[in-house]
Amino acid sequence: MGVFRRAIEKHSVGRFGFHATMLPDMLVTEYTLIQLVIDVSSSATAYRHRMKDLIKEIVRASLRSERRHNIMLRVVVAGTTPFEVHGFKLLTECDPADYDCVFGTGGLTALYDATLDGIEAVANFSHFLMQNDFLANAMIFVITDGRDNYSAASPNEVNKALVQAVQDDDLESLTAMLIGILGVANKTAIAYKEESGLLRRFKKDVGFTHYMELDLLNDHELANMTEYICNSIRAVNHALGSGCLPSLPI
Repeated sequence: MGVFRRAIEKHSVGRFGFHATMLPDMLVTEYTLIQLVIDVSSSATAYRHRMKDLIKEIVRASLRSERRHNIMLRVVVAGTTPFEVHGFKLLTECDPADYDCVFGTGGLTALYDATLDGIEAVANFSHFLMQNDFLANAMIFVITDGRDNYSAASPNEVNKALVQAVQDDDLESLTAMLIGILGVANKTAIAYKEESGLLRRFKKDVGFTHYMELDLLNDHELANMTEYICNSIRAVNHALGSGCLPSLPI
């Protein structure tokens, strides 16, 4: 588990549990919960450094927001097993440099398990916050090539958890975004079609609200995706407390 600069506590709920900043250190009454699930299996080796750059820039850009004090971030990586890099942490306590050494790749892919971990953590922490008179909305980002070969959970179980998280009414809104990594420049048309189809089935089976394909090896595409993600976080955060669903950028 990554470094927390404030006291943390373990929440032993759901299949995996999670860590989070303790209530006395939470100085505002409403939060946007950002959950990142990052594929670090062997198949993602070519993208390791680009994923690190993407996450660091998301943190940098979000720290420039006037509502940065209303954001909490949790990061999970999907390898042979899900691993919590850090639990729900105040964004103002995050340092982009913290992510320099956490994206080593290798092993199998427990993608469904890691996605379930992220959904359950968001659902259970938002319930905890509501019980303690905090308001929350959330965004879940899953960044992967879509291959799973080691999960105990099925896509149907992940879908049920996502549907339940919405129905529980502990969150003002929940946006779940699948970002498919394709590396288009290095793929044949047949390989691209196969991988795109795999990702789209994952999107449909789980019920992600948004889906995008990203060639992480393309600098222009990476910059555009980073800007879109940061603008989406900003839109969701600004919608918090308004009673309205966030309007994400097109």
